[in-house]
This record gives sequence, C-alpha cells and structure tokens, in this order.
Amino acid sequence: MKIGKLKVVFILSNGQTLTVKCKKFEMSKLSGSKGNRELTIEKADRIWSVDLDEVVGVTAKWCLF
Repeated sequence: MKIGKLKVVFILSNGQTLTVKCKKFEMSKLSGSKGNRELTIEKADRIWSVDLDEVVGVTAKWCLF
C-alpha cells in the first residue's frame, strides 16, 4: 500500500483549475463525446462537483502530503 495521495488537477475550458487529492481516480477519455464522460474518485479530501464537459485536461501526481 502506498503512503500519500494522488493530487489530481483538472484544467477547465475557461482556463481555471480544480485540484482534488484522493487515493484513486478513473476517468473516461476526454476525446470521447461530451455528455458521455465518466469520472470515479475514491476517498477524496472533500466533496465537490464539476461539469465534465468543461474539462479539457487532467494531470495526476503522487504526493506524500
């Protein structure tokens, strides 16, 4: 078992970013048709909501804090 969390940064179409720390996440390809995208996050550090149709990029990095 790894110590730490993933730091996931979602880049939105308007240039803003949304950062979430979690143990695991899965997301469908951004190149898929809008309205059919899926996102699953396990053990996130907060409750949040985002329009997946507005996400244009995602980065993830493993962090100890």
